[in-house]
Amino acid sequence: MLRGNSAPNLKSVKNNVPLFQEKIISKALVHAESSVIPETHLAILQSWKEKIEGGSLLKQTEVAIHAPFTQNIMAGVLGYIPFGRTETWTIAREYAVAGGAVDLALGYFSDDQEKDKVLAPFELKGARTRDIDAIMPGRHKTPVQQAWDYARDIKGAQLVLVCNYVELRLYAVSETSPRKKFN
Repeated sequence: MLRGNSAPNLKSVKNNVPLFQEKIISKALVHAESSVIPETHLAILQSWKEKIEGGSLLKQTEVAIHAPFTQNIMAGVLGYIPFGRTETWTIAREYAVAGGAVDLALGYFSDDQEKDKVLAPFELKGARTRDIDAIMPGRHKTPVQQAWDYARDIKGAQLVLVCNYVELRLYAVSETSPRKKFN
């Protein structure tokens, strides 16, 4: 946590452009110091951390982890709304893109696909894919390249996400270096 009047460096290294408005972040940090992660979110995150550290994620396939990750992390902790809860949703699984399907799509979705707005393709790989920058056997591209291919085929995509359930990378479509990397 930041203390006193110190402010985080919120500038993009490449363009020296603020990622977020500093006033908003500073205000949020004041409140964040006195708040805690909700118990339900903390329990989900602790459980996921134990699965990583205990090696159980390595024993599962990408597909086996797909639904629990979507339900627990994306919907349960981050608040995305999956299909079936309301008439509209903000996360779609196996979303069709140019003859393929991205594992997750973040955006605004409804039964009228013509009105769908995908903001970010989200490519998932299994935890055994330790290096998401390495070329995948038989595909001749890396998971990162695969995610970028989806982004190029989605008009209006703003972000690209790639995750192996241990590491998550967030890219801005306008840049090729990770905007944020989470382990």
